[in-house]
Amino acid sequence: MLGFFNGYLLRNVVWGDAIKACYRGIKAFIDRYNDRRRHSSLDNHTPSEVYFNHVVLKPAA
Repeated sequence: MLGFFNGYLLRNVVWGDAIKACYRGIKAFIDRYNDRRRHSSLDNHTPSEVYFNHVVLKPAA
């Protein structure tokens, strides 16, 4: 996950106003990771779907 995060920051954060840019970049990463990125370990649901909608996951084999 750290490599993905670092790559995301390098591609998407403009370092002009460093603190605000870092905050926006981190917030965008967290929003994407939790709200839009589907996770195979969560049966292709997002973490937000599982947490807030109480999606029942199949137990691991």
